[in-house]
Amino acid sequence: MKRKEIKLNRFLMLFSLSTVSLLLVIIGYFLYVKTERYIDGKTDSMQTMKLNQAAADVRKQFEDIYQTMDSLRNNTIVIQSLDKLQRQQSTAYEKVVLSMKLESSLFNLNKGNELISSISIWTGDGQYSSNSQYSPYYFEGNRFALSIRDNQISFINVNQTYQVLRLNPLDIQDNAVQKLLDSWNSSSYLMCPIAGQGGGTLGILMIYLNVGAFEHILPYGESLAILDNMDQVVFKGSEIPSAMKEWMKAAEYFVRDIGFQGIRIALTQSETGFHKEQLRSLGIYLLIILCGCALLTFTLSQLIGRQIFYPLHRLISWVGRQQTLEERWNPTRDDRVRRRRFTMRDRLFIYFLLTILLPIFLFVTIFYVKSTRIISRELEETFYALFDKTAHRVELFTEQKKTAITRLAYDSYVASYVNQPGDQLQSDMDQLIFDSGFPTLNKDVIGIYDMDNQLIYSNRYKHTAHIDSAFFDQMSTSRRNLFYWLSPAETASSEISLGIGIVDINSSSRPIGYLKTDIDGVFFTDLYSDLQESGSEVFLVDGNGRILSNSDEEMIGAMAELPFKPGQMDSRAFRTGDTIYFSKRIGALPWFLVAQYDVQAIRDQVIRLFSGDIYLLVILFLLILIFSYFMSQYLVAPLASLQNRVLIIDLDCVTQLTLDNTYAIDEVEQLRISFNRMLERIHRLVQDTLDADHEKLTLEFEKKELHLEALQAQINPHFLYNTLENIMYMIEEGERHLAVDMIGLLSRLFRYAMGKDSPLTTLGEEIAYSQSYVKIMNYRYKHRIHCEWQVEAALNDCTVNKMILQPVIENSIRHSLQNKNGPIRIMVKGMRVGDHMELAVQDNGPGIDPATLDEIRLNLERRDRRKVGLYNVNGRIRLQFGVAYGLLIDSQGAGTLVTIRLPIDAASVLEAHSNS
Repeated sequence: MKRKEIKLNRFLMLFSLSTVSLLLVIIGYFLYVKTERYIDGKTDSMQTMKLNQAAADVRKQFEDIYQTMDSLRNNTIVIQSLDKLQRQQSTAYEKVVLSMKLESSLFNLNKGNELISSISIWTGDGQYSSNSQYSPYYFEGNRFALSIRDNQISFINVNQTYQVLRLNPLDIQDNAVQKLLDSWNSSSYLMCPIAGQGGGTLGILMIYLNVGAFEHILPYGESLAILDNMDQVVFKGSEIPSAMKEWMKAAEYFVRDIGFQGIRIALTQSETGFHKEQLRSLGIYLLIILCGCALLTFTLSQLIGRQIFYPLHRLISWVGRQQTLEERWNPTRDDRVRRRRFTMRDRLFIYFLLTILLPIFLFVTIFYVKSTRIISRELEETFYALFDKTAHRVELFTEQKKTAITRLAYDSYVASYVNQPGDQLQSDMDQLIFDSGFPTLNKDVIGIYDMDNQLIYSNRYKHTAHIDSAFFDQMSTSRRNLFYWLSPAETASSEISLGIGIVDINSSSRPIGYLKTDIDGVFFTDLYSDLQESGSEVFLVDGNGRILSNSDEEMIGAMAELPFKPGQMDSRAFRTGDTIYFSKRIGALPWFLVAQYDVQAIRDQVIRLFSGDIYLLVILFLLILIFSYFMSQYLVAPLASLQNRVLIIDLDCVTQLTLDNTYAIDEVEQLRISFNRMLERIHRLVQDTLDADHEKLTLEFEKKELHLEALQAQINPHFLYNTLENIMYMIEEGERHLAVDMIGLLSRLFRYAMGKDSPLTTLGEEIAYSQSYVKIMNYRYKHRIHCEWQVEAALNDCTVNKMILQPVIENSIRHSLQNKNGPIRIMVKGMRVGDHMELAVQDNGPGIDPATLDEIRLNLERRDRRKVGLYNVNGRIRLQFGVAYGLLIDSQGAGTLVTIRLPIDAASVLEAHSNS
């Protein structure tokens, strides 16, 4: 069935639009996946930072409670108080006083940690609570009979009380105990026994958790869930749905074991609008580019159709009208005006490049610009969210420090020690700081000073005897509650000091001393170290812009180069150039956490993201070039076949003159039909021309072969004449036995020279032949000739012309004998040089004067057939292998060097030379 033909301009439009659409979809998908993976990788990286921060924060909260509990159960004062309360000898008044002091201590511990709901100590006949809330168990006349088998501190989640205590609710007959255990079972708490000084258990210590405080305490509390070692929910933030098990299966989340009694955290990944926006942008750009491409292809196809096929239509008309070969087609003036310097193939090639490559280039450029903006904005938002949570961590850390030292400053034990310091109170202070649950201060250096700035207590051996005078004056003259101090920059110290006045609340509100704690700067840098992993610079400054904490300790104490004062920034970010500054106040102190976010660094990463795969775009560009080339070739193939048919005729291969393939392009199909008619008419003339050319080539080849044979035949009589002359000379001199030997050698030499039909032999045979000739010459000249052979063994099997060394050696001997009476020395060397070999014949003769040498070289180039010897050798080599090979002659005053250059692979050289 004949294919339906289509106009060229329509074909060009449909083809370009289809190709561009396909390539845009492929490239768009590739770029979208690339940017999606990049932004997801960055988001996952920051999500991992969040998870690390959340895991560290949760672990710290539990470890603080664990340390508080461990300190409390080992506190000597608590143990002694419980022991006295259970003795029968203690009076009711003593028990009341001890109970109040004990509950006061529990209250202080409870107040210092928002995560602790209450602290209770259960003994055999009483309960001591931090919030004065008691169970009705004792009021009903019961005695506490429960015991804990495990001496360790255990975390017990909701609905796990019976399981941990290894009790079966059905086996409990006492209703009061049942109600007590049911109340415990509805709470999350930590439990451990309190051992007495003499052994035995004094009671059970329980710290009830206010798990709802996690959402306020933890920076990521709203999107965080805490699970125990049995995958039971301990806490879930407000953003976690009620059906948490189903949510964990469906939603994207990160899980991490915090390293505390099997507790794990699950952190949700916040959804970004990147993917939807990117897909929407991708669709809009595809539509815009396709519309622009359609307009471009329509315009160019109309233009190219007029410029190409207007003269083509005239040619087709002429071909249809012409009847004889004498008629010629002469383009009209309009045809000549329309003619340009570009061929039809060039025009089609440029058309495909413009309509395919240009839209793709525009699409990639627009997509890159848009993606850069989207990625920069998404990463900026993610970074700010991470910065905000980090600032919350720093604020929580400083708030805990403030609360801890405030509690110490207003503690009655501390006031008593300042009023009357002594050894007994020294141990009480150690008990208070180390055993009474100040986990936020356990790694800091704490010092207490009197009003004269004298150190009266320190929890470390190494501590300054006086507070810095400027810091002390600041505290003594100001009415503020909390002070901070940074050591001078020259001290190279990263410690930050917090100070507060010690007040005896029972007597006066005026300070009776001062408490100072030194916080190592590494504790601050650990809080925001994750932010710096993203390539940003983060530091802590005060209200004046002085750097208080920085990962680079040399920067501590210096003034930060900020375009604003930390307290004056109204919005969340301040932009200047390619840098965005984020700043947030730390509420407990006039401190600000500042982050410098480098936008250019993100752009560079995006550039590297795309430039890393630039080779794919280069490959695509090359494919489009190749595709455009072959498509243009296809469209002009019928026209190009005109030249192909001419070449076929020239090569005498006219087996088919007609074009049988049909083409879908209407204008091309018309030309095919007309051209077939023309080919049939000129067939006979072409065939006659081919026959004539074939006969001419045959004659030229035969002429070359005859020339080569003539040169080969010319050398044989010349050699025979010289050799017989030598034999005659020996007979005349009476050296008949030598003449006989020479005749034998001559017979073998002529067997070699005349014994083969081919003018070629191996180098080994040629050397053997030449050595025999040298021996003959030595017989004549009484061994005056000394010939040394240095030929690489690997060259012996190489193919060379016959009788090329003997004429050169004969020439050296003949010219050396003319002017030399002494020995004649000839050196013959054979070596490989690249892809050819060189045979060098060096003699010690008189040499050749420059004028004669120039004449010899000129005759070698002329290939004078009337000359023999060196000219004959040079002519035979060049006829056989080509002008790249032959003889070179050189003489530097004394001696002559003749170099014969021959191919290593003679077979391939012979084939190439014969074809040329």
